[in-house]
Amino acid sequence: QQRFIQAAFKEFPFNGGEIEEGFNSSLPTSASKEAVQEDELSEHLSFTTANSSLPTSASKEAVQEDELSEHLSFTTALKGLTHAAHKGMKYAIEHPLQALTLGLASQVATAAACGAVGPDFRINQVTANQQGDTLSVAALTGGNAFVAWERYQTGDYNIYGRIFSASGTALTNEFGINQNTTSNQQFPSVAGLTGGNAFTVWRETQTGDSNIYGRIFSASGTALTNDFRINANTPTYGIHPSVAGLTDGNAFVVWQKESTNVYGRIFSASGTALTNDFRINQNTTTNPFLFQTLVAGLTGGNAFVTWRAQDGGGDLNIYGRIFSASGTALTSEFGINQDTTSDQQDLSVAGLTNGNAFTVWKRTPGGSVVYGRIFSASGTALTNDFRITTYESTSPSVAGLTDGNAFVTWEDWTTQNNHIYGQIFSASGSPLTNYFRIDPNTSSYPYQYAYQYDPRVAGLTDGKAFVTWQRYTYDSLPAVKDIYGRIFDCAQISSAHRLSPSWFFSL
Repeated sequence: QQRFIQAAFKEFPFNGGEIEEGFNSSLPTSASKEAVQEDELSEHLSFTTANSSLPTSASKEAVQEDELSEHLSFTTALKGLTHAAHKGMKYAIEHPLQALTLGLASQVATAAACGAVGPDFRINQVTANQQGDTLSVAALTGGNAFVAWERYQTGDYNIYGRIFSASGTALTNEFGINQNTTSNQQFPSVAGLTGGNAFTVWRETQTGDSNIYGRIFSASGTALTNDFRINANTPTYGIHPSVAGLTDGNAFVVWQKESTNVYGRIFSASGTALTNDFRINQNTTTNPFLFQTLVAGLTGGNAFVTWRAQDGGGDLNIYGRIFSASGTALTSEFGINQDTTSDQQDLSVAGLTNGNAFTVWKRTPGGSVVYGRIFSASGTALTNDFRITTYESTSPSVAGLTDGNAFVTWEDWTTQNNHIYGQIFSASGSPLTNYFRIDPNTSSYPYQYAYQYDPRVAGLTDGKAFVTWQRYTYDSLPAVKDIYGRIFDCAQISSAHRLSPSWFFSL
């Protein structure tokens, strides 16, 4: 029996992960004798010919009744299995099929997704103005979450923040992050530091140029510094900053300088610059245009920097480079995506507890689909590109969880109004859950007049995930943009909820 199971297990597409919801909706829930006899017989004969331990000849009369009854039992109970798994297991196990069917059905029934910890909640308190198009969320070492976003009011953009507990309770009122309010402040990014504080950065245009500024806040939302400039070299056109906390307590800040280079600088937990500006990218000839830079801290103490570059042919690709905690480049720049014939956009990167980095991005054209790839702390690719979503999706975001897994969220456009979805992946890139909806399907607001977009996720210290996104409602004018959040508990994703070879061999 075990030999047969091992042979059939090669037909399974999920290798220890869970079976995706709706993955095999084409399987029949009921079947007539006439509809399946011919197909089942031909598959049986093909299978037995390839396996010497099974009969090499079989008559139609000898197998029809037995095969039909097993097929009906199998497909009725296992509608969630793929057709490949259905064929492999059906013919590999001759007698214990009934027990296998019941066991698999039980496994599918208990397969868990992350559970929402309560309903969604609004992040911003002031609703009279438009909350801007960028937001950021970071986990703090005390277990809470720090959310930052931009708001348009009185002709300018400013940055605001608010702190929430791991259960979604607001611990502060919203508060202003930038001190100067006479110019545009945009593109906020926030990171938690090992000392418990939060390091915020943004783009500011107060001098007519575009520079990167920062400010440090306590875990209770108290400002610990004044605004301070991040980039040392001026004038400059700095945009799209990103900040990550390092294991030594410092902060690694990167930004796009004009549209041709990516720069970085390291700061202490008190906001003191520890380095000068240094260039991140190496290629300045064949990749003349650079956009959207991000940085993630790795558990080994280094930083993983990613950015998007447009080559001379107009294609957009994603690149990465590893730096030490002192700002020394440990690798040359390297490509993140393997497919270079399409455009790669909307990147996100997160450090995992095993020291590796989990990268995600959106690939176009030919639809808009989210892909992922995992890299070691030295920049070595540990996987090929793997597809995360099936349908129209954009704006992916990824966070590492305390159990070593990764939480991926994205904006889905398969319905009339878009929604936010999520999925859990192992540190090796295997899906551990089905897709699950982040924004709730409730009557608390009219969905026909609402869009959910631009999600961000942070892994909290207690294992939960804090997801934020923007909601645009237009049931009445003027239209309103708000920031919403929801918390998910992923601790229930354990080995007991996954299908693995050892479970089959225990029959």
